[in-house]
Amino acid sequence: MKIARLVVCALLLLSVAAYAAPAPSPAPLSDAALAAILGAPQGATSCAKPQRAAPYGGLNLKAFCEVQCPSGTVSCTGNPTCNAVNRDCSILEAGHVTCNGQSTYCTPACCSTGTPQEKACCRCEATGSCFDCCRCDGGTIGQCAMACG
Repeated sequence: MKIARLVVCALLLLSVAAYAAPAPSPAPLSDAALAAILGAPQGATSCAKPQRAAPYGGLNLKAFCEVQCPSGTVSCTGNPTCNAVNRDCSILEAGHVTCNGQSTYCTPACCSTGTPQEKACCRCEATGSCFDCCRCDGGTIGQCAMACG
């Protein structure tokens, strides 16, 4: 009978210890997952950052947005918000900031340097466009228009 009590007590202590152990914390969400949950387009960054209050207690919220470009940075200050989209030439996004309804784009744009054939090859690689791939392979405008419809 003593052994049975000891076994029951040991099992009880083990179950209490197992219940008290902290559960592992979930892995942090990726930028893409957060964008999907919050409804923001991938690669977009909301840059709202209050700078200072207006006189007499009124709020004057401004936001500063900045994107790194091959030629430097582009930035703007929005009232009250702005939007920044990072460069991603795989989808021909040059990168830009938008404040107060006006956008400023990075230069050079994606696939904008080189010969016409090199530009077509760049766009072909980025988008898989039939016309650009045909031009990349040396086809004329007329040939590619007929081949790609």
